[in-house]
Amino acid sequence: VVELGISALTGFMKYFGAIGVFLYGFLNRFLIPTGLHHLIWSPFVFTSIGGQLLIDGQTVIGAKPIFLAEIARHPVDALSD
Repeated sequence: VVELGISALTGFMKYFGAIGVFLYGFLNRFLIPTGLHHLIWSPFVFTSIGGQLLIDGQTVIGAKPIFLAEIARHPVDALSD
């Protein structure tokens, strides 16, 4: 139930533009004192909501894995947007 709620909330944030960005920022700052802000930003960092990119023939999913895969390339040409 909790997983479905987090998934629905992050999906809402992804598709509702400025309202979603506001909700993300508000909840992130509101939940920092309790440490629960990880529930808000983790899906964006580690799931397909954070993006997918083909790097060296492999599909990498999530903002942080994409960043780490791009840095691991030899030589690093440039980081993607």
